[in-house]
Amino acid sequence: MVTSETHSPGSAGHLVAFAGAITLSFMLTAATLATELTKPGTKKPILTTGIEAVDGRTFTDKHNQLYRLVDIRTPEEGDICKDSGGALYDCAARVKVMLRTIAGGFINCLPAGEPHANGALPVRCTDMADRDIGRLMVAAGWALPDETGIDLAFDAMEAQARGKGLWQGRFRIKRR
Repeated sequence: MVTSETHSPGSAGHLVAFAGAITLSFMLTAATLATELTKPGTKKPILTTGIEAVDGRTFTDKHNQLYRLVDIRTPEEGDICKDSGGALYDCAARVKVMLRTIAGGFINCLPAGEPHANGALPVRCTDMADRDIGRLMVAAGWALPDETGIDLAFDAMEAQARGKGLWQGRFRIKRR
């Protein structure tokens, strides 16, 4: 089922609902990640180079392996965005460029689940400065936290308050 939601700079919506659980979620996530990385058989980090963005959260590396960032949602083809003046723009194309810009050249990724039906490996990635790529996308206003990314809610609220990225105008992203 495909549903959609409309956002404007003044609509806090679901982001405010996440605020109460942020601190606890962050602590639990950090503890879980530390535990998971020390377990025998844990998947090793992947150093990815030569990335090419497929969309705002999916990319390939120089070996054509398909990866998909977890914890975020981004506009896809057909989603509607308007800038601050009300003019329509292709936000899916702009977000794709932003992923390529933010991810840069070398990134480290950690597998975050089983591959999708299309073969994309779900991952959490950091740049060479150890900054989370999904968090950077949300903080720049070009992505929203999904249901699993509640620890990104404050970054989204700040991007909204500052009118960054998608928040400079109005947008509608379908839930897929």
